[in-house]
Amino acid sequence: MNLKFTLITLALILISWTAFGQVSFSTADTLYKAVPAGSVDVVAYGLVDNEANQVKTYFWTRNIINITNGWECAICDKNLCYIPTVSTKEFEMGPLETGATMDVHVYPNGIDVGSAFVEMTVEDLNNSSNSTVAYYAFDSNFTGTENISQTFFKVYPNPSAGLFTIEGDETIEEVVIYNTAGQLLKRFQYGNTAEWYDIAELPKGTYMLHLIGQDNETLSSKLISKL
Repeated sequence: MNLKFTLITLALILISWTAFGQVSFSTADTLYKAVPAGSVDVVAYGLVDNEANQVKTYFWTRNIINITNGWECAICDKNLCYIPTVSTKEFEMGPLETGATMDVHVYPNGIDVGSAFVEMTVEDLNNSSNSTVAYYAFDSNFTGTENISQTFFKVYPNPSAGLFTIEGDETIEEVVIYNTAGQLLKRFQYGNTAEWYDIAELPKGTYMLHLIGQDNETLSSKLISKL
């Protein structure tokens, strides 16, 4: 593998190792990050590791899928922290260099209620097939930091033509579907692993699925695609 993109502590962990230098997710698709009232700078901390035995030039690209009007988003890499208008930069890593900074910042600018959904791609400048993608969901309605796609539950089929089921923990109480703007679309009472959930009426696209436990606690979340 030429690139391992690791998001730690408040972020995702992405690990890859193949002869062709491909990058893949190992534990999560998306990080959910709370934005408490009064926040000035909310950060998802990340690291990049170069596992190639040679100097490599990578570039990151930030794609803001959705953000509340008035909020801003900026990136800090191993070289600098950039202003919000900067959406891509190159950076160089030495042979087997690890721990290069790759952080995503959201600035609410005094607006306490809102959300942001950000896609980050890191790609080898000389090998476009060696790339990885991570998603960051910031929301004032969240209560903590969650790495999603944990192993204690499985959603399938995903993508779905309309029906999906869940293998999960018996403490699940509800299944909740949001769009990428953070709007609640559907809510189901969790039955058991034999039950099917219907999102056939939703348009084709990507949605956020939350599994809710007792005391309205979000147990885990996942991106689900509707065909």
